[in-house]
Amino acid sequence: MIAPITQQGLVVVSIENHATGSSLAGQQRIVLRLNAFLSERMIPITWFSRYEAFEDLQVISDTLVDHHEAAILADNHWCSNQVDRRAFNEELSLRCERLHAIGARVSTVAIDEGLPADSLDILVKQRISLVRDLNDTTSSAVRGLQPFNDDSKRYGIWKLPAPYTLTELTQRNVRTVVARRQMVKQLHRGNCVHLNMQLGQLMDAAGWKRAVQLIVQLSQMRDRGRIQISPVNSLCYVARRVVQKSQSHSDIRPAA
Repeated sequence: MIAPITQQGLVVVSIENHATGSSLAGQQRIVLRLNAFLSERMIPITWFSRYEAFEDLQVISDTLVDHHEAAILADNHWCSNQVDRRAFNEELSLRCERLHAIGARVSTVAIDEGLPADSLDILVKQRISLVRDLNDTTSSAVRGLQPFNDDSKRYGIWKLPAPYTLTELTQRNVRTVVARRQMVKQLHRGNCVHLNMQLGQLMDAAGWKRAVQLIVQLSQMRDRGRIQISPVNSLCYVARRVVQKSQSHSDIRPAA
């Protein structure tokens, strides 16, 4: 796990949009509403989207250029441990090119059934530095930034920490109390915390209210100097700085 390098904890916020086909109808309104609220609170986030939902990002492209970033939700038909390198490269390139065309930064891909064999170089080619495993069930007590696998550290590719979810942090039960305490403890230690929300959860009034309350609480903590809030790609810089720091320490030799 990456050790803390600042006295402030870091919260990276992501929104996940799995909408496809008919479920896309009317969704741009909630995207615009959420984008306006985040801009008002000056909360930068990462938008995880499937290819079919990239159109939603087009309507907020100005903020993608200046504040937020985009990330790719991969489909199993082109990204899994059963797919060949060529198909993976073509589909990933297509998505990165489309997002770059609207001015979006892209550093992260979310996967469901692994990566094709020997494909880390393809991620590097597309400047992907973070991979999120949607099946990661890591205990919230040990969440943190780690290399994606044994080979990925030399490529500069890291595994995005398993997230705390909107449901996990806003229900009135013991699990929420435990999750909130663990999250606060991580932040007090100067560690990084990943907060994820599903866009579909915000479509109804109750879900929207819970999300707004949580975002307001986070922005108040930031305004008091207790935490930093960033898009997911900020973890790339955290990882590089820690690696550089550890390398500089290893270069120090005791005097003879």
